[in-house]
Amino acid sequence: MTAGEMADMMRGLASEIENRGRVEASYADWTLGVNPNEPLKAEIQFKHDPSRRELEVQLKLKEFP
Repeated sequence: MTAGEMADMMRGLASEIENRGRVEASYADWTLGVNPNEPLKAEIQFKHDPSRRELEVQLKLKEFP
């Protein structure tokens, strides 16, 4: 995925979350989605390995938290 594709995907998710409707993820011929309720959860991890630094962002959107 290119930086532009990633940014477009994240903007789409942000818009769906902000509009408080269905949030969907799709690929090829499948689509998955939820109607998330608050509280929403985000986890951010940073891995320090000098030869392979990594920033990981995980979103948890639950219909029935």
